[in-house]
Amino acid sequence: MTNKLNLGKQYAKVAEEAVSGWEKAAKQFDKMKHEFEAKLANLDQQLLRFAAENSALSRSLQERSSMVIQKKKPKLKQKLRC
Repeated sequence: MTNKLNLGKQYAKVAEEAVSGWEKAAKQFDKMKHEFEAKLANLDQQLLRFAAENSALSRSLQERSSMVIQKKKPKLKQKLRC
């Protein structure tokens, strides 16, 4: 009977350690998940900021290109007349 009682206690201790290990792993997972989500949110903000910057630079480039073309038109017309 004592052997069965000791064996039962050992099983209970192993089960408690297993539950404790799972709880610890779950906490670590939650911490990692939170850190990952925070980094992802930060990257999303950077992406939005870079997209806005890219859009502004594209508009500026288009405006500059149009200005260059407008300035060259008279010279091209003059060359064509000659």
